[in-house]
Amino acid sequence: QNGNGSISLQGNLSVSGNLDISGYARLSSLVVGGNAEFGGNVTVDGTLNIKRLTIAGHFTTTGEVPRIELLAVNPPLVTIDGNDTSGTIKIVTGSEVVAAGDLVKAIFNGTYDKKPWLFINAANLESANVQLYRDVNTGYFIIKLVSPLDSNKTYEFDYFIVQ
Repeated sequence: QNGNGSISLQGNLSVSGNLDISGYARLSSLVVGGNAEFGGNVTVDGTLNIKRLTIAGHFTTTGEVPRIELLAVNPPLVTIDGNDTSGTIKIVTGSEVVAAGDLVKAIFNGTYDKKPWLFINAANLESANVQLYRDVNTGYFIIKLVSPLDSNKTYEFDYFIVQ
């Protein structure tokens, strides 16, 4: 022990009881051979590899809103409330019908390592009968219409993306 309350140890340290630390613990690596409990938040600045995940509460996604590129000939007003993982796409048509074909491209803020799966569902009654499909890539997804969207309507679709 030196004069400022610090202990320097070279080699191994075995503790047969509890180890209580009231300040920060800086570790270059940590291996836990049994259960671990955390009484506060856990932040990971890197990749978290999990073999099995059980969530006992809500699952929340955060992040920036994907950028929108309108592709339709008579483009409607399109907004996204969400992020690269989940959200709601709102489409408000004007006085003209929106033709079948490519409607909108949502560009992710960060690319996926490989092509992700995109699940999209009608979120309001107007959207229930809309026929659409999607094209997904590592950096974006495109919503494509099989049939036109009626004029002066609001359509909403919820999406969830996972790789």
